[in-house]
Amino acid sequence: MKSPYGPQDDGFHFDAMSGRWWETETSWFSFHNVERRLGGWIYVMVRPNIGTVAGGIWIWDDTAWLPWDCLYCANYTTLRLREHTDLRDATFPTGVSIRVVEPLTSYQLRFTDERLVVDLRFDAVIPPQPLTTAGSPFGHLNHFDQFGRVHGSVQLLGEYIEIDCLSMRDRSWEIGRAHV
Repeated sequence: MKSPYGPQDDGFHFDAMSGRWWETETSWFSFHNVERRLGGWIYVMVRPNIGTVAGGIWIWDDTAWLPWDCLYCANYTTLRLREHTDLRDATFPTGVSIRVVEPLTSYQLRFTDERLVVDLRFDAVIPPQPLTTAGSPFGHLNHFDQFGRVHGSVQLLGEYIEIDCLSMRDRSWEIGRAHV
């Protein structure tokens, strides 16, 4: 079966959206280190019709039982989206950077501040898998998951942590449906 997605789906779909303020595009990557019992998420959520970006990065280990116990959390809600931002090569005001190395296949992921340095690469092991099951909350969206290998490093509060794992990414966007 041919994938319904193409290289254009690594970029934003701003020109195809309706004028509804809540229309959203997202990009999410996960990673982990089993030996360190550490997991992490990188997330970008854009609402182009109101010019905002949200998201950030979260890292936790087995000492965290509650969200506020995470080792690291940078979670922003309504930062200004820079004009002419291109998801295929962007550094967002959240600090997250995403760069397409090979469309629908490889991505360079970065984040840096005084407590955390992230330098990761996601390489797909399968094509994007659509999530459009009838009855799914994603049924009206363009939404896919994709499994891949994530490798690189995280330096958290001076601790160097190598990342080399199988994990996944998620991508979604809504194309201007009529308001119902």
